[in-house]
Amino acid sequence: MRGDLVNLNFKAFNKQRSGLMVRCLEIPTTHIPAVRENAVINQFNPVGMRNDIGALWENYIISERMKFTHYNKIYANRFFWRTHAQQEIDYIEEYNGQVFAYEFKWNAKARVRFPKKFIETYKPAVTQVITPDNYTDFISNNDDSWVI
Repeated sequence: MRGDLVNLNFKAFNKQRSGLMVRCLEIPTTHIPAVRENAVINQFNPVGMRNDIGALWENYIISERMKFTHYNKIYANRFFWRTHAQQEIDYIEEYNGQVFAYEFKWNAKARVRFPKKFIETYKPAVTQVITPDNYTDFISNNDDSWVI
C-alpha cells in the first residue's frame, strides 16, 4: 500500500511561529481507494457508511487541486493551519501575496465557521467551503471565481 501513496508534508501557515501543530497528509494517488487499500484497512462499506469519508474527501480534493495547479503552472504555496485549541483550516494557498483559505466538507449542509483568529491575523482574500456540490469548479477552474 505504501507505494500507492504520496506522502506530502504541508508547512504550517503562520506569521508568529507559535500555537500551531504540524501534520503530514498521506494522499492516495487515485481518488477512489484501490481494492487492496480497502482490504488493508478492512473497509468495504458503501460511501454513506464509511467512518473515514471526511478524510478521504479532504485527501481527494487536495490531490486534485494540486494536480490542477501543477498542470496549469500556478505556483502557489500550500499550507494548513491549526491551533493547539484544534481550530483549523484544511487547505491554504498563498499566491501573489494573497491568502486563499478552504475548508472541505463531505456534508454540504455542515455548518462551517472560519476561525476569527485566522481571519483577523491573515485577512484572506477568499474563504470558501468546498463540498460535493461545488468541487468541480475548484479542481478544474471552470469558474473565474476560483482563479488565484
